[in-house]
Amino acid sequence: MVKVAKLYIKRAKGSPPENAVKLALKENAGVCGDIFATGGDRQVSLLYQKTQDEIDALSHGEPCLKKFCCNILLEGEKPSDLRVGQTITIGEAALEISSVGKECHSLCGLDVCPLVGGAVFARVSRAGVIKIGDIISYD
Repeated sequence: MVKVAKLYIKRAKGSPPENAVKLALKENAGVCGDIFATGGDRQVSLLYQKTQDEIDALSHGEPCLKKFCCNILLEGEKPSDLRVGQTITIGEAALEISSVGKECHSLCGLDVCPLVGGAVFARVSRAGVIKIGDIISYD
């Protein structure tokens, strides 16, 4: 079982992400009030706790690790068959996976960056509110 462990919103460039208890997701836009809620393929970012733990264990301060902050931190195992185009439901909202993995920053010195296979991006296909503790269902 996978569930929402933490939620974050980033309101302005250069500002730290804020913890949230719930987030409103707008269809075809992203997290309401988030600086990145501009449509496109990366409307919402998700990260599984295992990947976050790998990031936390690295003390290199690599640019990609310092800059990346997810909107939704998930507790539980990332499904091995998670794929682009798959729909996941969280609370009232539905998300379509648009990308699994992230290109590493050109200045990153890591041989293996946890974000390359660990970051997940999605488009909001059904608006709704999500909250900490919501269970994730996969199509």
